[in-house]
Parts: sequence; C-alpha cells; structure tokens
Amino acid sequence: MTRPTLAALLLPLLAASPLLTGCETQSAYVANDDQELVTLDINLADWENAAGAVTESMLEFGILQDMYEEKGEERVLVEINSYQNNTSKIIDKDVILRKVKNTLLRTRQVSATGNGSDAVGRTAEGDFLGEGADFFLTLKLIEQQASSGRTTERGYLIQMALFDGSGYEVWGEEKKVVKQQKRSTFGL
Repeated sequence: MTRPTLAALLLPLLAASPLLTGCETQSAYVANDDQELVTLDINLADWENAAGAVTESMLEFGILQDMYEEKGEERVLVEINSYQNNTSKIIDKDVILRKVKNTLLRTRQVSATGNGSDAVGRTAEGDFLGEGADFFLTLKLIEQQASSGRTTERGYLIQMALFDGSGYEVWGEEKKVVKQQKRSTFGL
C-alpha cells in the first residue's frame, strides 16, 4: 500500500480554503460621511465620542456663553432633564451623561445637574418642569437598520435639545454613527 504524499493531502484542503473562509461574516471598518471609522457593533466609546461632539456643538453655538455674560459671569445652570434609549442596546447612561457634564463643566461657565430621569414638559398649572435651571437638556439615542443584498447597515443617532426656562427649544443637534457589516458570498 502506498502512502499519500503531503502534497496530496494538502491539495484538497488548499482548494477548499476559499470556501471555508467565505462562510464568515465580516465586520470591517468603513468610512462614513464624516470620515470616521466604524464597525457594525457600537460600543461605549462610540457613544461617548458622539455625546462629546454634540455637546461641543452646543457650546460652539454660543447660547450658554451669552447667558453667562448676561448673568454677570455667574455660572449657567443646565439640568439634564430627559434621557431616552430607543435602541436595542443596553447602554450605561451614566457614562454618556458624565461625558456631557464633564464637557460642560470644562468651560468653567456652566454647572450641570440632573440624571435624565425627569420628564420634560409642563405641569397641570402650565409651569415648566425643573424650575430653577437656566436651561434644560434632553438626550435621545436612536437605532435604525437597513439591509441591501449582503450588506447590513445600522445607524445610531444621538439627539440633544436645549430648552430655555420657558420650555422653548433654543438649540438642537444630532450625531450619527454608522455601522456596516457584509455577509459572506455563500451567506452561511
């Protein structure tokens, strides 16, 4: 009886290797419109970065700076009044709220309070909830998913809105984090 050579044993395995590797689902970094790198799985760092970017946008808008100057350089009080997670992910809201608060506090012109558990709106008497703060901030996390062929794309959105003491929205912004995944050619 003849023994098969090593080449004879490896040849079928090498021929089948593209089939074996083609069965995996690949998550890869892709660039979105903002030239950021993303994957299908969102993580806490993505949420922190998005929250920081939106908060910086609010500061650049200048309304908090204007109020600070109007108050004779007395700190502006911002209450984080509402936090909603409308995603399929369990997200530690304290990490996101801490990022927002720290970004505001670094200005040394804003004090931040609230844990996002109070409802934004008016009481039965018509008074705006959270009396005492100069502004009220709301945060909302949203997830959207779309598929086309072998590609699945998830868009995660962080929306923030700032309301004055009368309950009028005076600023709003959102930041999208795009995640994309491609299934293998064989779809296994």
